[in-house]
Amino acid sequence: MKITTGGEIVVKSLVDQGVRYVFSIIGGQMGTIYDAIGKSPSIDVITPRSETSTALMACGYTVTTGLPAVAMCTVGAGVVYEVGGLLKAWLDYLPVISIAPQVQSYKMKPNQENLQACEQDLLFSPITKFNAIIYHWERIPQLINRAFREAASGAPGPVHLDIPVDVLFKHRFLTSQRKNRLLPPPHQSRYIGPIPGDAPSLEKACDLLSQAKRPIALIGQGMGRAGRFPQIKACLEKLEIPFLGTRLSAGAFDAEDSFFVGDAGSFANSEAGEKILEQADCLLIVGLDPESQQILKIAQNATMIQVETDPDAMLGQETAVPVFADPESALNRLAEALGRRKGRKPVAWKNKALKTGEAAAQQILKSADAPIQTAFELLDGDSLEDCILVADGAPAAIAPAFLKSRKHAGGHVMSQGATAGAGLPFAIGAALGNPDRSVILLCDKESLFHHLRELQPAEELGVGITILCVDKAPGPDDAADLEKVLQGFGCHVHRAGEKISMANVLRHKGQAGAVLV
Repeated sequence: MKITTGGEIVVKSLVDQGVRYVFSIIGGQMGTIYDAIGKSPSIDVITPRSETSTALMACGYTVTTGLPAVAMCTVGAGVVYEVGGLLKAWLDYLPVISIAPQVQSYKMKPNQENLQACEQDLLFSPITKFNAIIYHWERIPQLINRAFREAASGAPGPVHLDIPVDVLFKHRFLTSQRKNRLLPPPHQSRYIGPIPGDAPSLEKACDLLSQAKRPIALIGQGMGRAGRFPQIKACLEKLEIPFLGTRLSAGAFDAEDSFFVGDAGSFANSEAGEKILEQADCLLIVGLDPESQQILKIAQNATMIQVETDPDAMLGQETAVPVFADPESALNRLAEALGRRKGRKPVAWKNKALKTGEAAAQQILKSADAPIQTAFELLDGDSLEDCILVADGAPAAIAPAFLKSRKHAGGHVMSQGATAGAGLPFAIGAALGNPDRSVILLCDKESLFHHLRELQPAEELGVGITILCVDKAPGPDDAADLEKVLQGFGCHVHRAGEKISMANVLRHKGQAGAVLV
């Protein structure tokens, strides 16, 4: 028999789910959680310098590793600042788990009475798939397991849990028998495995594809990334039709994917690309997201097949053939069925789409400002095969075109107008989860400065990244000397005019390096 707190049950539940890192700004209301983490050898706290960065680092960690990550901020002002970072997870379909304490359960509703409290459940509701308040310590494992299931199933996304402080600090005797009842294995709470899809829908989809003379596929929702159906690349090769990726899957596909046409946004913005989409007679959508919905407006003449892991994401009557299945199972079944049917290889169409995609990418690259082009040229001179590239700010608009024809270990493009400056904390989270790879942040000065202070905890942790930054010359309207600022954070700083290679900068493992253009 052991005396157990609510915080200990939280940590035991997170460890059972495979959580390695909790990204958190310390708050006294979570004292029992920190005490329990301190006693556990398999889970650690990473402390950024702002609550927004807790969620952004968690995003970078989970999207590049496929492993779960937790953002944890304290009641009131802490969670208010976290919301901006969690918005990134919501917009990019990332299964980040957010946990926060709350005021005492008897003070929560209808009006909070202390601790800068606010209606946290309502605050997180618009940007989470699931959120709940845990009013009793016995429900902690059940609702944590539920949160992980909701975050990872169907179309993934962030979730949030509030736990009142009296529940976290409550002490109870826990016998072995009661512990086994309270803490069931995670696999009992969620299904992990293929969703094969229903045979009639797949057969109908196969008929449409086999008759199509100008088919094209559109891959969204970050498909093909670590933990997000990574084998879809091989499935698409077997399917043998040209495919586009949206911004959310930018960097998941590269030069090794012989049927990859390129980024849907830049492709559709070119005159030739728009004509290709208008001429397509069959559109296979895998993982509908906001950008792929824009493509539907152009490809109006195409018969549509939609593959989704979430039935709620189906477009309804507009969808000619809805296929509820995981994409790997569905595409494999389609490829096998099509392989048995002769004469279904529109080679001329494939070559035309690929040629148009390459031309669109080159047009985007040539349209970039000279400093941005110089930055990409620096990257182009060295191998990126073992590197993860994160693009933010002005270079982010060009990055999908650049990533299309280079081999790399992963590329991630920060969206414009969502969470400003997400790139640096995102890259630090990626580097933490991938210690054997080099992580490069390609950004401009404005985006870098939003969260520049996160270099301090990165240095303390020995997490090294390389910053390739487009810097304006110091002047009256740009007073900060970026070189000196970065040196103050322990960065090895080089200027693009010097005789350097990215390989030289990347060799500093565990330390930040920077190249200013």
